Amino acid sequence: MSKSLVLWAVALSLFIIAFQAFPLELRYQRDLIIAGEVWRIWTGHLVHTNYTHLALNLSGLWLLLALSYSVWTAQRLSITLLILSSGISLFLLLMKPHLMWYVGLSGALYGLFLLSGVRLILTKDYLIGVSLVVLVIGKALLDTFEPDANSSALIGAPVILSAHYSGLVIASILASFDIYQHYQKFNYAA
Repeated sequence: MSKSLVLWAVALSLFIIAFQAFPLELRYQRDLIIAGEVWRIWTGHLVHTNYTHLALNLSGLWLLLALSYSVWTAQRLSITLLILSSGISLFLLLMKPHLMWYVGLSGALYGLFLLSGVRLILTKDYLIGVSLVVLVIGKALLDTFEPDANSSALIGAPVILSAHYSGLVIASILASFDIYQHYQKFNYAA
């Protein structure tokens, strides 16, 4: 893993840990976003319901980086995380008007795992790439048909599956651009 990617991950982890001191001021909260506190669109993904929730999401981030560091730079990961966080929050704002508040990185993590898997497949790292794609889609399907009450108990709040699904949809759109660019390069090289 590159030094810049490690530094990026350490810095993000420290910000997320520090932001945990202000969950009410930073969480996605529909009425306050509509009233003009637009920063909550992004900061809501950086705070968590409790330290167990925080540890689960940070573990997921570090696992993602350990498995897929070869397809990420700090800049590319920052932009992708910004796109995923923005898209998830805007989806929740527009399509889930009954959802008053949301916290956590898991929706963006679902998207990052899917996108990492696709990018690894494109670089011919089929074992990890296919595994990531199958596991993240499988987990989303499992949650759809058999919601995990243990997860809700651990994080002290309901799991917002629509955040996970929207993260996957946004990642699929981003992955389609990657696939298109990959095959455009391939066609020009042939």
